Amino acid sequence: MSKMKVATFALACLGLTSLSPAVAQTTFNVSTYAPYQHPLVSVALENWAKEVAKESGGKININILKTALGQPQAHYDLAVNGVADITLGIPGYTPGRFSVVEVAALPGVGDTSEALSVALWKTYEKFPSLRKEFDQVQVLGLMTTSPAHFHNAKRPINTMQDFSGLKSRVAGGVMSDVAKALGVTPVLQPAGKVYELLSGGVIDAVIFPQETLKSFKLEKLIKHTTLVPGGLTAVPIFLVMNKAKFASLSKADQEALMRASGERLSRINGVVWDERDQEGIDSLKKEGGQVAVANAALVKQINEATKDVADKWVGEVKTAANTDGSEILVYFRAEAKKAEPKKK
Repeated sequence: MSKMKVATFALACLGLTSLSPAVAQTTFNVSTYAPYQHPLVSVALENWAKEVAKESGGKININILKTALGQPQAHYDLAVNGVADITLGIPGYTPGRFSVVEVAALPGVGDTSEALSVALWKTYEKFPSLRKEFDQVQVLGLMTTSPAHFHNAKRPINTMQDFSGLKSRVAGGVMSDVAKALGVTPVLQPAGKVYELLSGGVIDAVIFPQETLKSFKLEKLIKHTTLVPGGLTAVPIFLVMNKAKFASLSKADQEALMRASGERLSRINGVVWDERDQEGIDSLKKEGGQVAVANAALVKQINEATKDVADKWVGEVKTAANTDGSEILVYFRAEAKKAEPKKK
């Protein structure tokens, strides 16, 4: 073949290559209840978005909005109504609407976000009563914060009596029930007001994940952190998608999206929360705060005091969802235990 023909052939191939169609891409917008700067969004959700792109061969693009499309308590309905394609939110922000999912908020069920998140997803897959609570949307993930512990500005907690007289910010629901069971006065306020409430002396304590000591800038206000094995509570979180938007995808793309979601998303979320917990504790210690693990006697007293919280939840799901909450709780606890990451 002459040099002229070779050159012509190469140009023709180049032309054919340039005319090849690009991969068609579908973009879905995600609105979140938490600010973009929070690691739950800027790290965990962004990591999930990369997994979605990878699984779909670049056909699905997840665009996490920097500004939410509505108030935190509106995020479930934003997905139901298609205002947002996908939303991240908290079931507890709409009291009375969800009950079964609150199994993940009960005290003493797990030590890490990864374990609780994986257990919650597996519980969702197993129990129809939990799936029914979210039947207006396509559920991409159910997960939790890391377990919440007791942080206060007044004194170390060595006995149940040490809780007495302290005022703690709570988020309502199970957290309020836990506070009351401990003998703490609950103060119902948004999480965003905690710094103001602590610095102004309106509250003495918070029941929060450890990471919040740093992310909420509480390390100079909190003097004593009491870590309770199994946690005092946790906050369930959903990632849900508008049903019509999910249905608009091909079967192959639906499967790709779900491969990147579910339990895989639970682990992505859990790892981020658990890593940030250590950063929170380190920041408190740096400021001179004291961190102690509740002794065996105190743990026993806490477990006895909060038993009624679980019993109350069992009664609520029987009424609201006509389901056996005790069976769900046994399953959830067993799955959380199996999912606890091995200590390095």
